[in-house]
Amino acid sequence: MKRLSILVFSIFLNLDYSLAANEVIQVRMSKSEATEFCKVWFAALVRGDRPVESSVQALLAEFYSDDITLIDPNFPQPLLGKSAVAGYYRIILNSYPNWKFEIRDIYPTERGFVLYYEGHVPGVVEKFLGSDILEFDEKGKITKLIEFYDRQPFIEAAKQGSTPRNQENP
Repeated sequence: MKRLSILVFSIFLNLDYSLAANEVIQVRMSKSEATEFCKVWFAALVRGDRPVESSVQALLAEFYSDDITLIDPNFPQPLLGKSAVAGYYRIILNSYPNWKFEIRDIYPTERGFVLYYEGHVPGVVEKFLGSDILEFDEKGKITKLIEFYDRQPFIEAAKQGSTPRNQENP
């Protein structure tokens, strides 16, 4: 995981942040503010028995800007805008309705924070680790989410025939 963290920070430092001077928005969040944000965000990422569509719409309305960019290792191109991100979350919340996350550490940045976490998907993946880079607008909505996580536990689970439970057609 140390290699993953080094890779995340190295990519983060090399990202192109070329914005016009009037477009630069600094959203400083303390470590404790970021921790509180994650607790509420994590709770919204757990669908449980709620319908997929209402869970997705509530998640997007509360946490994401209209021009959200989501970068995930499963997609060759970034997902741009709420519509594309909604499709992603329909699949995720349908497949993993009861996944859980625990904060391992948070590193505040000028535009948000880097989150190092541990995830659990009951009945599918016992444990996986990841780091996300989150950037926010002046309203406190996520404008960019860059996800890095260890996909190997999911690949192994698929090879062993472990499949998500509690599925609902999106």
